[in-house]
Amino acid sequence: MLKLWLKANRPRAFALAAISVVFQAMSAYSLYLISPQLNSLIGGNFAWLLRLALLKLALDLSGNLLLAVNSYLFSQQSQEAIDSYRQKMLRGCYEGDEQWKPADVQNDLVNNLQVINQDYWQSIFYFVNNVLYAFFVSVAILSFNWQLVLCAWVIALVALFVPKLFEEKSSTATEAAALCNQKYLQALEQWLSAIEELRRFSLKKILCQKLGQDSQQLEDARVKRQACLSVAGFAQEVVDDLGIVGVPFLAGLLYFKGQVAFGAIIAAGYLANGVFSSLQEAFSAYISAKSTTKLNEAMLGKLKVQPSTRTEEAQTIIGRGLELNFGGQVLKYPDFTIKAGEKVLIAGPSGCGKSSLLKLLLGQVKPSQGSLTFLNSQGKEIPNPARSFEYLPQAGWIFPGTIADNLTMYDSKKQGELAEVLKEVGLERDFPKAADLEREVSPRQADLSGGQKQKIFLARSLLYAKKVSLMDEPLSALDHDSRQKILPLLLKRPQTLLFVGHNLTADERRQFDQVISLKEGEDFAN
Repeated sequence: MLKLWLKANRPRAFALAAISVVFQAMSAYSLYLISPQLNSLIGGNFAWLLRLALLKLALDLSGNLLLAVNSYLFSQQSQEAIDSYRQKMLRGCYEGDEQWKPADVQNDLVNNLQVINQDYWQSIFYFVNNVLYAFFVSVAILSFNWQLVLCAWVIALVALFVPKLFEEKSSTATEAAALCNQKYLQALEQWLSAIEELRRFSLKKILCQKLGQDSQQLEDARVKRQACLSVAGFAQEVVDDLGIVGVPFLAGLLYFKGQVAFGAIIAAGYLANGVFSSLQEAFSAYISAKSTTKLNEAMLGKLKVQPSTRTEEAQTIIGRGLELNFGGQVLKYPDFTIKAGEKVLIAGPSGCGKSSLLKLLLGQVKPSQGSLTFLNSQGKEIPNPARSFEYLPQAGWIFPGTIADNLTMYDSKKQGELAEVLKEVGLERDFPKAADLEREVSPRQADLSGGQKQKIFLARSLLYAKKVSLMDEPLSALDHDSRQKILPLLLKRPQTLLFVGHNLTADERRQFDQVISLKEGEDFAN
């Protein structure tokens, strides 16, 4: 993730590094000036004291300006890195074959990226700046006496070991907090998506109880992580205090031996405090950054999704001995062979596995027994070409945008075909004016009826006319007249059609080339 941050804007990353070096050098030199100021005061050289005071003021003001600029540039760099990750992850989600849960994607794109930004990128930024400050302050102390530097860095080396004691525990605690957050988001999605049904059954108590359990687990995980970081911070402060007391004490001894000036005693105390406070913050930042190791690996792993390879169109679909096991319930399917252009009805009572057969063809679920084979026009087996299939599920998708956007799927080239398609599916009565098609809709908007939504999905299907179409109860919300008009239209198209339906009349069933008839507990085909 660090490479992602650096690549977001390389010139800006270089500018951040350069400004950090200059700022920390100026800050250390400003602190060093305490020594000559005190020596000038004791020596009665007030003119030199005034010059030093003005120089220190200029350094401090310039440092504050550089700090503000650095913070602004860092915020810009981090935001670009976040945007870059989101784009890459969404691209992988779109192009890959893996089915990603919405709650998992939301958790990565919001919560986990926030953790990476605060606990990784910011921590590394603070670590580098504090290490730079410790280095320049050490150079300042070296100007007094090499023994002071040796004392400071002996204690610093001891302090370097402290974070290692807590690295594994903090990393495990961070991963646990991320998993608990993911579980909580999944619970929110599962329960709140059915909030109206919960209200009908007066299940407020159950809702609060179930979500409360997951919420408590999340809070416990966060508290445990913070406790681990706090213990590590306390251990670091103990080492820090030893250094703050030890260096001025050694400076005092050197003063009595005549090896340093009086100003060095006071300045060494301030400088030592600077060394160890900066090291303390650097070590805390190190622990925080290392605590995200497993999260970093997981987040980077999701960017390594291999794009789905494009395959040829399937001319023949063959199913042999297909079985699907759902928690002990076994769905058995008859053998079938579907050739290009055939219209196939999948019929049967509710719960017999009609929709599941479509999911098998789409590769969304894997058969527990049997095989699905797809052949190209030369009769050669090809990988599952599900990406090229058209799929109309029972509950289709309305996307944010206008009604026209949902019909054309944001392709302006399809606008010219809209009028004819609207007439074919009977939507011209629902949206008689061009302005009606420009009305904004959203996935959660409830002002479209079930029938209107199904007609939108059917019109979308007619506009794009894929060679293989899988439709799951596409006419269930339509009235009798609409069904009588649209079904023949679907059956006249040259595409291969797998149509899930029940309660079709005998005349409607006869219009199909093949009927796969399923029955709960047994399998057979007509």
